[in-house]
Amino acid sequence: MATAGLSAPAIAAPVRFLFRDQANVTTLLGEVTAIDAAARAVQLEDGTRLPYDHLIVAAGATHSYFGRDDWAPFAPGLKTLDDAFEIRRRILLAFEAAERESDPARRQPG
Repeated sequence: MATAGLSAPAIAAPVRFLFRDQANVTTLLGEVTAIDAAARAVQLEDGTRLPYDHLIVAAGATHSYFGRDDWAPFAPGLKTLDDAFEIRRRILLAFEAAERESDPARRQPG
């Protein structure tokens, strides 16, 4: 997707779409502030308490630059679709800039 070879829906489908025909699945978006495993319930940021039969926890991830956080502006991560869109944007803009370059020496591979 980052190189414009695939569209976003080709690699990531919304959970709501995946379970649209499952009457026994409820998909909610919210920030969980507590999990009560014994009572099989989660509490959301707004105070809502939700019971569950099965709970899938997707905690997320963050990028690591191995102590070189100064690389972050130049090396976007690739953990989200937004990251892939940013990489694709940078690649396509680089091709556009190369296409417009009028200096023959700068157009040569280097």
